[in-house]
Amino acid sequence: MKILSCHIICLLTAFFSLHVKGQNNNFKKIEKDLLYHFNRINYWTINQMLISNTHIADSIELENKIIEKKLKEYTNTNPSTIKYPFPELKKAGLSVITSNDGSFRIYSWDTESGGTEHLYNNIFQIKNNGRTISFSEDDDTRGYSKIFTLALKGKTIYLATYDGVYATLLFAKGIKLFTIEKNTFNDSARLIKTGSGLQNELSYEYHPSLDRTITFDSSSKTIYLPFVLKGGTVTKKIIKYRFTGNYFEKIK
Repeated sequence: MKILSCHIICLLTAFFSLHVKGQNNNFKKIEKDLLYHFNRINYWTINQMLISNTHIADSIELENKIIEKKLKEYTNTNPSTIKYPFPELKKAGLSVITSNDGSFRIYSWDTESGGTEHLYNNIFQIKNNGRTISFSEDDDTRGYSKIFTLALKGKTIYLATYDGVYATLLFAKGIKLFTIEKNTFNDSARLIKTGSGLQNELSYEYHPSLDRTITFDSSSKTIYLPFVLKGGTVTKKIIKYRFTGNYFEKIK
C-alpha cells in the first residue's frame, strides 16, 4: 500500500509539474505577442520625435487598440493570468499591480498618444465567485501604481493610487475606491465622506515641488494624503481619512 501511495503521489506531482510548465509556456506566448505591439508603440514614438507625421499618430493609436483588445481577450480566457507577473511587458512600460489577496489586478500603460497631457489605458481583472473577468476603465487621464486592501466582514475595499500628467508642469495624484460585496464588483464605491458629499476617490493637482505620495495604513484603516495649497504647492501637512465603520471620514 505504501508503494502504491508513493506511485500515486509521484504521478500527481509529475502531472502538476507538466500542467504548470504548459501554463507558463502559454503565458510566455501571450506575453511575446503583446510585447511585439508595445515595441511597435516605442518604435513609432521615437519616429514621432524625429518627424511630425499624422500617420505615425494613427499607428500609435492602432497599436494601443490592438493591445487593449488582446489583453482583455487573453485575461478573460486565461483566468490564471491574474497570477502571472509578465516581466518582459513590465520592462516595456506596462504597469501590473495586484491586490495582496490576489483577486484584483490592474494593467496600466501610457499610450504615448497624448501631448503634454499623458493618456493611459487601464484594464481591470477581477477574480470573484469562481470567475475571472476583465474590462477597460473609461477614464484615460490616470495611470495606476499601487493597490491597498481593506478586508471587512462581507466586503473587501480596494484602494488604488494613481498618477496623472495634465500639462508640462501640472501633475495629479489620487486614490480611488473599489469594492467586492455580495459577489458584486463596484468600481464607483462612494465610501468617502467629504464636504461636498460621498465620493469614491480623493485627488489633488500639484506643481513639481515637494513630491509626496498617497498612502494607506491597513492597521488604522487610514488614508494619508498631503495638504496642497491653492496654487498647487505640496506642503508637509497631512490630511487623514479614517474608516469609521461605514465610511472614510476626515479626522484631525
